[in-house]
Amino acid sequence: MIRMDCWSVVDGIFDHSDPLLGASFSVRDNVVREAILSGVPAQDAEMICQEDTAQAMWNRFVDKQTKREYSNYIFARAEFYSNVYTTDKSMEQWLRDMESLRRQLLHYGKHVSDDDYAETLLGHVARIHRW
Repeated sequence: MIRMDCWSVVDGIFDHSDPLLGASFSVRDNVVREAILSGVPAQDAEMICQEDTAQAMWNRFVDKQTKREYSNYIFARAEFYSNVYTTDKSMEQWLRDMESLRRQLLHYGKHVSDDDYAETLLGHVARIHRW
């Protein structure tokens, strides 16, 4: 879209109020709408295709993705802090699961330090291996 000089339709820089540029805006808006619809999952395309402009489509898609990402982060965080080791699990598999959850949190921008990670692991295991 940048290469075709169409991104200005999405970011609001393009002045579509100028009647002389109205036709150019419509063409660019249609190009961007098609690019957006072809690049998003079908379910999301169905949700955003009724928007009036490419900018509205893009903003609605980004809002939905932001909410989804935050929801996924909250789920991963809850899973990380509640995944207590039990004797019916293999210790090796549980540790792999915990490391996977730690990487998921990092993907969402939450860095779990080595100290916090060790404290969480020990807290989850301490209930089973008390002396």
